[in-house]
Amino acid sequence: MIRQDILEKIKELFYKGFNYRLIHYLIQRNHNCDISYNCLTRKVLPRLGLKRRLADIALDEIFDIAQKEILNGCSGAESLRRIIKMKHQLNITRSIARDIVRLLDEDGIKRRKQRRLRRRQYFSKGPNFVWHLDFPDS
Repeated sequence: MIRQDILEKIKELFYKGFNYRLIHYLIQRNHNCDISYNCLTRKVLPRLGLKRRLADIALDEIFDIAQKEILNGCSGAESLRRIIKMKHQLNITRSIARDIVRLLDEDGIKRRKQRRLRRRQYFSKGPNFVWHLDFPDS
């Protein structure tokens, strides 16, 4: 039987988005666990409830998480999908992510489609009171 710490590491690698071959290699290499690739894909991952396709999705939960992430500055369906997968360990399809973003962030979609520069406004007390870092998709 596989140790609990190795099972946790498999879950962590799965939710980071690594493919099954890479998970198998990393588990063998770093944790000295001699497990076959077929055993990993056919027994261990299904037993842990980890699957890439046709995952059961609670849309209410996804919708609530998406609202919070969009308010935190997540822009775009692909970015939302990646954040939900990494932070919350939930797999959603691209079409569901697009539909959610279309419902929750209509202005953001319109702004990104226009590809226009949006000027920022700053109100400061004086010189050297404002510092600005420009992040992608800001």
